[in-house]
Amino acid sequence: TIGNILDLVVGRLESNGSIDVTFANNGIFNFASPVGSVFGYDLKLQPDGKIVVCGGYAVTESDMDFMILRLNGDGTPDVTFGDGDGMSIYPVNVGEDYAYELELLADGKILLAGTSAVPGFSYSSGIVMRLMPDGTIDSTFGTSGLTALQLNANSADNFYRLEVLPSGKIITAGYSYYDDVDHLLLAGFNADGSVDPTFATNGIHSGISISTAFDLATDGNVVYVGGRVTNTGGFDLGITCFDTS
Repeated sequence: TIGNILDLVVGRLESNGSIDVTFANNGIFNFASPVGSVFGYDLKLQPDGKIVVCGGYAVTESDMDFMILRLNGDGTPDVTFGDGDGMSIYPVNVGEDYAYELELLADGKILLAGTSAVPGFSYSSGIVMRLMPDGTIDSTFGTSGLTALQLNANSADNFYRLEVLPSGKIITAGYSYYDDVDHLLLAGFNADGSVDPTFATNGIHSGISISTAFDLATDGNVVYVGGRVTNTGGFDLGITCFDTS
């Protein structure tokens, strides 16, 4: 952190908790933007040991884009990925766009879940995006590589997590803010990125069993959702359960 500017950091520890100094630069890979912050929100390991990180990258002081970064197992940027420097950025809107989770698919493609602010307003859309194994957009997914979901014209919708079912269908979880209340938001998508109309009501569940989902996990036909419940004094822990429909 320098002032209000934040850098993305990836570190590796030994099994005893000490820093692995053989990784990157004495155990730490640091990545910065010359004009603003870089955020890392999720990390996954590929079967070959490469490291994939998603988050947000400032392209201007007021414009944050989806970012995905791939490192080799030793912490150096994978120059075969993205734009030749191990990173790709994806503008969704001219505003704040963040990729909060990634999933690695069996064919090497990468799914991202996040949010994109509507320019000029305090509204946002939940975003699901799919990339090719080399970090380029998969144009066969959704509309030109992504699907955006907004419950209504005045809602702020965010996807924090996603799960891919054995069928290939996708469930995302997060929250939708409208009418001055946070609502749990679950959405179902087909493997091609289209909204799954058989999930909940026309692809969407919006309710207040919990206010915001921060994580979800599937077990057979069961979907567990963990997050928070809003009350007059602040927030409580909340866990709720659905089936995959």
